[in-house]
Amino acid sequence: IIIAVLDTGVKLDHPDLAAKIWTNPGEMPANGLDDDRNGKVDDVHGWHFYHHCSNSNCLPSEDGDPTDDNGHGTHVAGIAAAATDNEIGVAGMSWGAQLMPVKVLDEYRYGWYSDIIAGIVYATDNGADIINLSLGGGENSHALQDAVDYGHAEGVLLIAATGNNGGPVLYPAACDHVLAVGATDMNDHRPGFSNYGPEIDVVAPGDKIYSTWLWRDGYFYQSGTSTAAPHVAGLAALIWSVRPDLANDQVAQVISQTALD
Repeated sequence: IIIAVLDTGVKLDHPDLAAKIWTNPGEMPANGLDDDRNGKVDDVHGWHFYHHCSNSNCLPSEDGDPTDDNGHGTHVAGIAAAATDNEIGVAGMSWGAQLMPVKVLDEYRYGWYSDIIAGIVYATDNGADIINLSLGGGENSHALQDAVDYGHAEGVLLIAATGNNGGPVLYPAACDHVLAVGATDMNDHRPGFSNYGPEIDVVAPGDKIYSTWLWRDGYFYQSGTSTAAPHVAGLAALIWSVRPDLANDQVAQVISQTALD
């Protein structure tokens, strides 16, 4: 099962993640060619969508380096699928899943809807089964919904964090065909930061979660619905690993209908 992590990137050489990073089977590394003809040159371990800004003029750009420069994406990736039984660090929810890094946020965790949209399409077209979106914005977007609809129609399960300002559910979690995930604390209560509303589907641990990181000896605690969503992404991978016959909506249904209300 392939989990695409649309985030700030992933630390590709982290000792708890290196063995779990997706490798594009149709791409030869560092030969400067688009071997699999998907429009991306040397996308061996994912892709990077961003905007290059100069004098307040920002233009969409992209490259083949999905390396994390913030830590957020690495933390999310570890929760979903860090290596297990290796006697170091943490154990991810899904020990067999692969991680496809798709960098759509910058070093400050900011990004553009258009980059997220491109990331959803890229992950879908390149074999992701699950897309984890530990990000969100307050504005609705028809183009974002169109991208979600495309991934969903192709059989992908999209999972997104509800947001961390105690208000309404953010987008894309509030989009149709997205499993919206809020947070719980160690007492199984909703922490005040966790956004909620009629769009919410399920909650998962999201307070003081220990996972992979860029520095601080490679591990660190973080809180937020960003850490709750990958718990559900890893769970979805486990369900699909034993029931590959299920459709994406059926996996989501298993999760939401068997959770404690």
